[in-house]
Amino acid sequence: MNYWKSNSMIRIAGLLLLSLPAMAQRGPGGPPQGSAGGNGGSFLIDTLPLQALDPMEKEGLLFMREEEKLAHDVYTKLFEKWNASVFDRIADSEQRHTDSIQLLLDRYGLTDPVGSNGIGVFRDARLTTIYNDLMKKGAVSFTEALKVGATIEDLDIRDLDQAIAATDNTDLKYIYDHLRSGSYNHIRAFLSQLKTLGITYTAQYISQAALDEILAGNGRNGRW
Repeated sequence: MNYWKSNSMIRIAGLLLLSLPAMAQRGPGGPPQGSAGGNGGSFLIDTLPLQALDPMEKEGLLFMREEEKLAHDVYTKLFEKWNASVFDRIADSEQRHTDSIQLLLDRYGLTDPVGSNGIGVFRDARLTTIYNDLMKKGAVSFTEALKVGATIEDLDIRDLDQAIAATDNTDLKYIYDHLRSGSYNHIRAFLSQLKTLGITYTAQYISQAALDEILAGNGRNGRW
């Protein structure tokens, strides 16, 4: 069944076109300034085929919607705690991430697990546990808060790698790949600040070799 509606196309175009100018102005420690695909129209996933979703792909979308919300929520609260612009800027980026997953949910007619849930509220109990644990760690010190940021992006990259490998849907792969590019830049931002404090972060979810490649700039940059 084709759930795609013309207003969804308009929402997708608007989301990207509104976000690109702001992203281009981001400074050090914020989300990246690279290209997300060449131009504002590159995000029009309506040009990609609408393929059937298997149960794993559906669950992956629902989980990723909340996982990106978790990142947004943690960074929002850590900005309130530490008033460090890196958290504010990347929280904005994570809002775009979770919004982009919502567009896919709309495209495939899936019920949004986020709904009107506020900060720190998740349908998935695993994410509730992770959120509470990370918030406790991030409240200890600014350094620990930066480590929390790195941990979230480390986990997100691992999960996006798995989601990309688990789907053959072109539109899902396209969105997941752009989110992963954003996470590459986010983890670089957090680790750059940790480095200035003399702190070395060790990969927890992806391999250390993969993290080293990302830090060397070999992971593709994206605007997100």
